[in-house]
Amino acid sequence: MENKRAAIRIGVLVNGASVHGWEYTILQRLAADDRFDVCAFIADATHRPKLSKFRRDRDWGRLPFNVVNRLEGKFSARKYASAWPKTINYPDDSFEISSLNLAATAIKVMPNISKSGLIHRLSEGDLAKIRDLKLDVMLRFGFNILRGDLLTAARHGIWSFHHADHRVNRGSPAGFWEVANGEMTTGTMLQRLTEDLDNGVVLRTAKYLTMRSSWNENRRRAYAKSTVMMIDALGELADTGSVAAPPEEASPAFQLFDRPLYLAPRPAQTARALLTIGRHTANDVFRFRGFSYRWALLVARGPLRGQSLRRMQRLTAPAGTYWADPFIVRRNGETRVLFEDFDLTAGRGKISSARLTDKGFEDIQTAFAPDYHLSYPFPFEHRGELYCMPESYQSGAVELWKCVDFPTGWVKVRDMLTTVSAVDSTLIQHNERWYMFTNVDRVGLGDHCDELHIYSADDPVTGEWTPHPANPVVSNAVSSRMGGAIVCNEGGALIRPAQRTGAFYGSGLFFQEIEELTPTSYRERWVEEIRPQWVSGAVGLHHCHYSPDLSVLDICLRERKFGFGQRK
Repeated sequence: MENKRAAIRIGVLVNGASVHGWEYTILQRLAADDRFDVCAFIADATHRPKLSKFRRDRDWGRLPFNVVNRLEGKFSARKYASAWPKTINYPDDSFEISSLNLAATAIKVMPNISKSGLIHRLSEGDLAKIRDLKLDVMLRFGFNILRGDLLTAARHGIWSFHHADHRVNRGSPAGFWEVANGEMTTGTMLQRLTEDLDNGVVLRTAKYLTMRSSWNENRRRAYAKSTVMMIDALGELADTGSVAAPPEEASPAFQLFDRPLYLAPRPAQTARALLTIGRHTANDVFRFRGFSYRWALLVARGPLRGQSLRRMQRLTAPAGTYWADPFIVRRNGETRVLFEDFDLTAGRGKISSARLTDKGFEDIQTAFAPDYHLSYPFPFEHRGELYCMPESYQSGAVELWKCVDFPTGWVKVRDMLTTVSAVDSTLIQHNERWYMFTNVDRVGLGDHCDELHIYSADDPVTGEWTPHPANPVVSNAVSSRMGGAIVCNEGGALIRPAQRTGAFYGSGLFFQEIEELTPTSYRERWVEEIRPQWVSGAVGLHHCHYSPDLSVLDICLRERKFGFGQRK
């Protein structure tokens, strides 16, 4: 009989009787999981929440930012209110800890505060109270900078978020400097605290796309999305007894930090940030009101190596539609393409099939079209049968369809994953096991670019799909999202196309070489990148399916809505 691990004992450092919405989300999930025992709340008895921040800081030079930040926060909260489902605890709201109904010990401590007011140390008496709890880990949801023996009072130390990429931004306020400096991504780091501020032992990292139009919304989204990082790391600790260091995207020789230590902005910095937001907002308005965008397909015959995008055959959809996400299917001596056929009027995609000839598409027919959006029709063969795994996130499942009458007779077979918001699911058979790569939104904000997850099964049609223990295997919004079928190149390496996500959705393709893929491990590295720079008006490129003699891609073309002298 397998011995079950005891629940890990967790203490939470707080400033009072309430926590923020994103912190409350973490506590809710911990309380609902029998692997965790939230057994103590340790409160800072010196904290005065009603004391004016201006008086507390005694730095009137930062008053302009505090005023502007409050106004920007209120404005952005109203602007983005509809983006936050009621099922998500709003990050800026306060929630009473007592509403969790936890049987937890409450302790108040009186930290010794440095002259600067920034550093907290605990007395031996307060440390003894905490040590008596025999905690496995403490979570920092309050207090200031911690120093001294408190850092080792729990078996696995104190875990704390730094809501920034620690190699780019150390300091505060969270979410601001990425917007002000035009950073494409906003990072988050979960660390075990040490005496070295913002340079503790890294437990988890993630990168999210920066919300360029609001630094407060950028902060809120980073807070909300980071909640799953804490649960992942605590789950690994509960299941294995330790937390492995995350794989680095790069391995610098010295990990040197060459940026300033960011503090609350001065008036000139605040003004520059507002100008940056205004410029991005104006660009977005002009981009979407002054131009229309349509996806088209590209066909390359012969090996993909050495091909020029400008020489590829372009296939454009009829007016009122666009084509994207093409996959090659060869069956019964016929070469066809399955693709997303999107109706701009209905605002919904279906899966269409077309015969590919030297002249382009012939015999375009609807393959299947339920009453919800479909795209990314990933096809595969298994035991002589043809199947398709389309993107069907609106149905709340990853669906499997079977072709019973090629090319347009398809029936739904089963849901491969349920109660999950997943897109661009892709299969590959490797070392006699099947792996599903898919992009999952675990937070509920409708953003599927942040995380790449892997599931595995012994049979793709009838098997049960097991989550990979390293999920999410990639936590970088720039390169997580799938961009086509995983294939072997001429040298035998597995290559994963990944969408390059930036200011424009699907702004290019990365090719990632999969260096290690097993039921328990995963590792990849960047090998190449292509962008849509081959012709004026090409602004997007986010999908590729290639074979030794034929490849299909998609490209987004921008067209001006109104010419000079034209009226609306």
